[in-house]
Amino acid sequence: MHALIIGIDDYSLATGFKPLRAAVSDAQHFSDWLVYEQKVDPSSIRKLYNAEATRTAIIKAFQDLATSSDIKKGDPIVIYYAGHGSEAPAPKEWHWDSPRVQMIIPWDYKHPDGPNRTVQGIPDRTIGYLLTNLSMNKGDNITVVTDCCYTGAGSR
Repeated sequence: MHALIIGIDDYSLATGFKPLRAAVSDAQHFSDWLVYEQKVDPSSIRKLYNAEATRTAIIKAFQDLATSSDIKKGDPIVIYYAGHGSEAPAPKEWHWDSPRVQMIIPWDYKHPDGPNRTVQGIPDRTIGYLLTNLSMNKGDNITVVTDCCYTGAGSR
């Protein structure tokens, strides 16, 4: 089994989200459960907590799962996210069947990302693409656990 565990408590005031109290603790407990109860090799678990869980790092971690030579097609993969989730109006050019986009909120949400730009959330559409890519490369033995608001569409 291979896992990606993400937990974010420390959201800055700039994000507009209040800090959480137990997302990292829950993620750590989930990781411990995998190691001690499910006997998963700790080296098969990638953990991103707080400042490590940037938008870029989360997306790269998904991509790394899809390209890892250590993961064989059909191996079980677990992805766990505990942190804030949110929604926003869908961009008109997306031609999406819903007027709203659900997203997970990375640690660096709304931090500067170049002139006149800020880091955005990771939309359900992006999560769906990353999971599709992962399943095409490694098979469909993937479990996604989200402990946040507004994530229903991301893993369908």
